[in-house]
Amino acid sequence: MADTVRYLLEEMVPELEDMEQRGYFSRHEIKQIVQKRQDFEYSLKRRAGLKEDYLRYIEYETRLEQLRQHRRKERGITGKKSLADYAIVRRVHFIYERATRKFRGDLGLWSRWLAFCQRTGSSRQMSRALTKALQLHPTAPALWTYAAAWEFEHNLNAAAARALMQRGLRMCKDAPALWHEYFRMELLYAMRLRERRRVLGIDDVSLGNGQPTEQEHEQEQQQEGEEDVEGAKDGPGDESAAAVKAVLNGAVAAVVYRSAVKAVPGSVDFRRKFLDILRPFDFPGKAGLQELVYTSVAADFADSGQAWDLRARRHIDSCTATADGEASEAAQAEAVQAAIATYQEAVQTVPTAEMYSLFAAFLRERLQGLLERVGSQQQAKRAQQRRQQAEGLALTRTLLEVCGQAAKARCLTEDMALQWPKLHLRCGNPAAALEAARSAAATLPRSPATCQQLVGLEACQLAQEAQLASSSAAGSPPVAGSTSSSSDSGSSSDKEEELRGANVRQHQAKQLERVVLEALGSVPVEAAGELWLLGLQALVGGGAPLGGLCWKLEEAVAGLPRGPVQGGMGAVAAAVLSALERTRGLGAARKLYRKLLKLPAPGAEFFHAILGMELLAGEAQADACGGTESADAQRLSAKQLRDVFEAAVDAYGEHDWRLWLRYLQFEQQHGKGAGQVYWRAVKALADPELFITECQRQKLQQ
Repeated sequence: MADTVRYLLEEMVPELEDMEQRGYFSRHEIKQIVQKRQDFEYSLKRRAGLKEDYLRYIEYETRLEQLRQHRRKERGITGKKSLADYAIVRRVHFIYERATRKFRGDLGLWSRWLAFCQRTGSSRQMSRALTKALQLHPTAPALWTYAAAWEFEHNLNAAAARALMQRGLRMCKDAPALWHEYFRMELLYAMRLRERRRVLGIDDVSLGNGQPTEQEHEQEQQQEGEEDVEGAKDGPGDESAAAVKAVLNGAVAAVVYRSAVKAVPGSVDFRRKFLDILRPFDFPGKAGLQELVYTSVAADFADSGQAWDLRARRHIDSCTATADGEASEAAQAEAVQAAIATYQEAVQTVPTAEMYSLFAAFLRERLQGLLERVGSQQQAKRAQQRRQQAEGLALTRTLLEVCGQAAKARCLTEDMALQWPKLHLRCGNPAAALEAARSAAATLPRSPATCQQLVGLEACQLAQEAQLASSSAAGSPPVAGSTSSSSDSGSSSDKEEELRGANVRQHQAKQLERVVLEALGSVPVEAAGELWLLGLQALVGGGAPLGGLCWKLEEAVAGLPRGPVQGGMGAVAAAVLSALERTRGLGAARKLYRKLLKLPAPGAEFFHAILGMELLAGEAQADACGGTESADAQRLSAKQLRDVFEAAVDAYGEHDWRLWLRYLQFEQQHGKGAGQVYWRAVKALADPELFITECQRQKLQQ
């Protein structure tokens, strides 16, 4: 190993001497460079070589070369290039060669070497590196693309680039990206030929927009008159000119596309990429190539929603803005109508959820674009504003119709179900929004989002009706008359009105309870946490009874395993207990949690709610000066509270240190077992650090 390192260092002597003579580095710096290179070489010669050692060596040499170039400019070093000017770059190539020989399978290392070759303009080394890389990695499409691009762009050798692409396609049969790059290369080659012919003044007809001038039109008429006489004589020349024109207009790219479709027949996205590649180009044959792609998509994917979406959006992509703004808007409006017609044909041919979703997504995109355009044109003309408003209303109506058709066809997606009521609300129609939410929830009964939307709208509708009833009652005129009989009749009518209003509110509350319970019954319990909280909030706000919700909660908890420390059904049970205590008293809350304690623990928050409620009730009753207590309102004994604490720490004592802290505080106030609780907590907790820290902060006895 030492002999090899010594040999490599001796080979550096001529270049280092030249660097010193040219004034790039001083003798002291040369010694530092030698020492540094010696250290790197020894690290590369270790038995288990690391790729990082090679990369650090390369990084050092690269920065050394940057320093040399900087000093050349700063010190004004001129003259003929010598060994010092290319020795460092050559050494970096040598290190890369050794690294790739040791780590042949590392494509990242090969890409670093190729990038360095391109950055330093090392054409010969680039060819060698690419050849070695392709020999070792013949199934890497990126390498074939890189090699073809190097030949096409740097060496200007289209034939070699085409040969590399074809060889890469034979080696990488499942490489769609290679077909795309081959197609792009042929388009670029045709563009290069057109530009060359334009510069040379050859065949100007094919370089314009595809429309002949008047002079060219007259020449065509003369050629048509002489066609019968000189047809046989000029036949081969005409065929050659036609072939050249076809190549210039993308005929070779069309051949590549047909071959690509045969190789990768079953992907719409694969063909969509060809259209994306064509979009920035502008040449006479572009429309023909686009038509070829769309025709193949329509023929091969008649039942694909993605294909129909591509065909419908074709009208928007082909709509180009003109110089006149009004003409441009008219053209865009026609393109939108043509796209909508295609989508409507699509949902009739392929009535799937995907197709309806794509149709709705297109309409939402157009609406969003229209809103942005209106927002950016604050000073637009009134006629233009009216036209944009009419277009927005038409798009909104179409989108609402699509959502309704999708619901009837049972093809409504969750995204469409959430947007449908929002559109009605945006149009100022809350009743239609509620009907849409009901239809969406009926179509997607297991979707938590649609059920939450329905519950929220039902609660809002109930609140609005209650507010309307109260305002109408407050605004009704007083009953006229001064006799006692008239006052008696007025009071009786008021009582009847109040009774009627109470019956209406009770009916609405029962209806809301039915909606909430049906939603909770249809959505899986694991995904219904937010729905439970929203339903509870709606029931409490609407004055609905909570008995059905409590029964549903018992049923849900009974069918689940033990819940998590935070969130889940534990948070739901805690919220229901708090609501019961506020609305029906402590006794109702106790009845519920005693039933739940017999079931699998729903969560640690459930126990925190019980303990907080009972401890607070005990403190309030202890501070009361007198009075009798009902059986349900009596505070729990210390033994009963310890039973709750034991159930809590048995279920969640391993992870929830706050339960142990509450237990410790309780025992310090009501018993003598605080020390035992402390040591039990330290042993039971998986991570007792927070518990110990909090005990020390509060100075709790151990």
